[in-house]
Amino acid sequence: MICGYIIQMIRSFNKAVLPVSETFPSLQGEGPSIGRPSYFIRLYTPCIGCSFCDTSYSWYKQNSDEGKFKMVRMDELAEKVISHSTEKRTDINVVITGGEPAYADLEVGNVQLEKGDTKISEDIELEIHPVEAFVMHLYSRAAALLSDISVNIEIETNGTEFAFMNLKKIIDSYNVSGSLQFNISPKWIFHGEKVNIKGPAGERIIQVKNESAWKRYMEVFGDRTYKNRSFQTHVFFKLVAKNEEEMMLQLNLLYDTDIPKKNIYVMPKGKTQSEILQGIKVLFPLCEREQVNLGLRLHVLYKDGERGV
Repeated sequence: MICGYIIQMIRSFNKAVLPVSETFPSLQGEGPSIGRPSYFIRLYTPCIGCSFCDTSYSWYKQNSDEGKFKMVRMDELAEKVISHSTEKRTDINVVITGGEPAYADLEVGNVQLEKGDTKISEDIELEIHPVEAFVMHLYSRAAALLSDISVNIEIETNGTEFAFMNLKKIIDSYNVSGSLQFNISPKWIFHGEKVNIKGPAGERIIQVKNESAWKRYMEVFGDRTYKNRSFQTHVFFKLVAKNEEEMMLQLNLLYDTDIPKKNIYVMPKGKTQSEILQGIKVLFPLCEREQVNLGLRLHVLYKDGERGV
């Protein structure tokens, strides 16, 4: 239930919707695509959340949701992305974030496809995740109108659930160039925050993690190049830390799961310019020592916490 209204499962693929908090063009501020012109789609969904997160307005809160999101038709959303790319004469780079994209099906229900609605392979399930349905809309429009333009999609998730069972089949079904990239940002609660749960490292850390989900993402989407066309898939992990202890607690958990160092980015914790700049001084030598990537938060440095950047 959202805003007291019961959202019924959408039965027609062409009228399927997503709960959208906001959309806006900007530069990607984090991870391996930092600085890349992108179009952001921020979903309004349930979310694990964190004390340092700067998008809490996109978290589903049941009784206090009025005015915080809109149910937007996927075909209209895909057309909006395509139009922006056409106007700017650039490749498509769309970032699907939240909230938590993996939990979108908790709001709108899985999308029911009907045979003949889309050009898909026979082995794709007729009931698919809403984000998968949107990707199909985007690929379908791109294949029809922009065959010479790359379609790059980034999905930002906390990685607790492998929710996109059909996405690889969808990629295989559309002859588009570009990339699909998962940016996994595990959420941890560190010592000193107000929690009532005991973590595996005494009282110092509570991990919200699912190793099997991480491995599944890496197995299906990790660093793969399609030989028959210009298309790649990648999985990256983005960590946030304010000191060596926080950084190493997280890194050791990833090391135990055999995540390659080249796929790990560590960013300074903070919501303000001063906090980010101070964090860079702390993390720079640590990332050099551990041979992992130092990440930034360009949007914080540029607008100092302003929304929609």
